[in-house]
Amino acid sequence: EVVVRANPDFRRDGTDLYARVKVPYPTMVMGGDITIATLDGSVTQRIAQGTQSGTRVRIKGKGVPRVNGVGRGDLFVDLDVDIPVSLTDEQKTALKEYRDSLSRQPGKKKFFGK
Repeated sequence: EVVVRANPDFRRDGTDLYARVKVPYPTMVMGGDITIATLDGSVTQRIAQGTQSGTRVRIKGKGVPRVNGVGRGDLFVDLDVDIPVSLTDEQKTALKEYRDSLSRQPGKKKFFGK
């Protein structure tokens, strides 16, 4: 008899696993590496510049081993932007400057043309 223990970090569909990972906003915008937990430990995954929240990445061979012993399923990870709950004054100032710079971009129309 094979006993499969539930893991709150993963959802299983056959030999494939599904997970959600929160990624810091700057990493989603500028790109970079994140660490993702798997059944066998952690792996490093490169995040492309401009990745949108909800993007799904596939990590081949990091799912559940197949019953016949040949290969493994894949791990599919949904990336969610991690919005901070609180910011330092310095972080608030930097974000306000970024927000204000968006309205100064050439060719950018203001809301309702105003």
